[in-house]
Amino acid sequence: MRPADIAPSLLVAALFITSGAVLAETGDDSLVDWSLSVSEGASGEPSINGSLVLLGDIVDVNFVVPQESSQEDERWELWIKHNEIWNLLAQGDFDEEDPTLDESVELGANSTGLHEVHLRLFPSSRTQSIEFYVDSNPLDLVPAGQLGVAVRGEPLHSGDYARVSALVHNRGVDTISAHLYLESGADSSTGIDVLIQAGSSKELDSSIQLLEPGYREISWTVGGSGIGVSHQLSGTVSVTVMPMQTIDIASVNHDQESSTLDITVMLSEGRQRDVEVTAT
Repeated sequence: MRPADIAPSLLVAALFITSGAVLAETGDDSLVDWSLSVSEGASGEPSINGSLVLLGDIVDVNFVVPQESSQEDERWELWIKHNEIWNLLAQGDFDEEDPTLDESVELGANSTGLHEVHLRLFPSSRTQSIEFYVDSNPLDLVPAGQLGVAVRGEPLHSGDYARVSALVHNRGVDTISAHLYLESGADSSTGIDVLIQAGSSKELDSSIQLLEPGYREISWTVGGSGIGVSHQLSGTVSVTVMPMQTIDIASVNHDQESSTLDITVMLSEGRQRDVEVTAT
């Protein structure tokens, strides 16, 4: 099949198949074998960015449906979905003499964000899809080490602050400034801007107060002015907020000779806290 011509609204298709990428498949997992190769749009040379697909790259997507999986299907369609818009990439018929489907489509990465590619077979109506991201170009900030964020301060009780931190790496050529933004319900918080030199890694953190008890989700995003940030530097983390701890006065002893008070207080189950007692 010849390379597909991409209309302005058709955007991009790509498949991440390495551990550092986002990959999701639906439908019959044994239906399709996918593979891809990524090249730089300007030079046409193989990409040096590993599993990353950047804006402007060229992606060659290959999909194979073995003979044993094609069953009685007669034709196929390849679709792409981006920003809730569907576009038909390619279509064709199965060869009666050799029903194995082995096709490739060359696509240009013309838009950032989440994309879905769906292969549909007819008349069985079976489908399999993949999800992928295209990052901005140039891409400055990527995760450093483990993906995701760390949450400190647990166990959390109503009124406590959850401290969230993310470790990021500057793969660019300039010193940049970045911060961590948090949001939970109507509450939000932006951490301080941190300078990160080219080739170095830094920890970004921010704290958000959680007032309502129960199961809470904290959305987090790494951002900065005029920089490219990997899609992997955003997400959601879940925490449980328990009711506010209580203090009970167990006993009060007054020593008249020394004019001192001996007060015993009991803190309900949860985290350790400093308790201040004032006598008037």
